[in-house]
Amino acid sequence: MSVRRPVLWAIVAAVALGAVAVAITDRHAVVRNPTGTILESGGTAFDPIRSDEIQSILPQDAIPALIKPAYLTASQASDIYDQEEVIGVVVNGDARAYPLSTLSAHEIVDDDIGGEPVAVTW
Repeated sequence: MSVRRPVLWAIVAAVALGAVAVAITDRHAVVRNPTGTILESGGTAFDPIRSDEIQSILPQDAIPALIKPAYLTASQASDIYDQEEVIGVVVNGDARAYPLSTLSAHEIVDDDIGGEPVAVTW
């Protein structure tokens, strides 16, 4: 194998890599938003997700929220494990724990904690 062949492959690889880099940086340089104005990439109003790219797969309100759920004490909760991950919230000394397994099914809890309205989302 001659020395020229590896050098040729290195040149081909460098050119290909350069072409890919240019293609990636060029692709998102300027985006036209739904209002028709042109936004510069990285600007304060730049939004890389266009409204025509969003597809809804669930109808509105298909995932029911938990509204003012009932609670158990930690010793009464037999279906939660010691290592289970929760989102913990304490308001005015009132503490609640929302298991991520439950939040994955409901995604939002509308609750009253420590006398304050709270929305917990996941």
